[in-house]
Amino acid sequence: PLEDLTQCVNDELAAGTSETEVYVAVSEHIDTFPSLPALGTEGATLESLAKITTDITFTGTNGFFKLHAQTETGEIKDELVGNKGNKKVKTMYEFFLTNTSERNIGFVSQYKNVPLVFVVKEKTGRYRLIGSKDIPVYFDEVSGTTGKGPEDDNGWNISVSATSGRPAPVYTGNLTEKA
Repeated sequence: PLEDLTQCVNDELAAGTSETEVYVAVSEHIDTFPSLPALGTEGATLESLAKITTDITFTGTNGFFKLHAQTETGEIKDELVGNKGNKKVKTMYEFFLTNTSERNIGFVSQYKNVPLVFVVKEKTGRYRLIGSKDIPVYFDEVSGTTGKGPEDDNGWNISVSATSGRPAPVYTGNLTEKA
């Protein structure tokens, strides 16, 4: 679709992601996963090519679980990778999980090799969907630290990513939390 990309320079665009609205699901627990319209679909708009409005559904009582990232540490990055004529998009989400508590050590231990799907709220209010049932997110880098002194952080730097054909879409469906 050919559309103008006009913008107002006075738009208030908050940077970063929410520290309280990070949702994670195990991809194997997903029953149905909506898809974006194919590129070139007649009647599709640029917005519809980047927005999923249908709900992600889960098997049984499964759903998303919530985690809290440290304030002002979350960032979603979409990056083109690959060769000319064969480009893909690598979406990365980096955040700091505060505290080296037993639960957080268990989280890293449990999910370090598990295919996941993340939904993360931007500070603009949009929810971004990272990964899918077929192209899940995996942990890339994880490093835990107790910190050295009173001004240091204590917790886990975590980076996850998935590589697909498009940037992480906006998700407006329901966020079913684990029962």
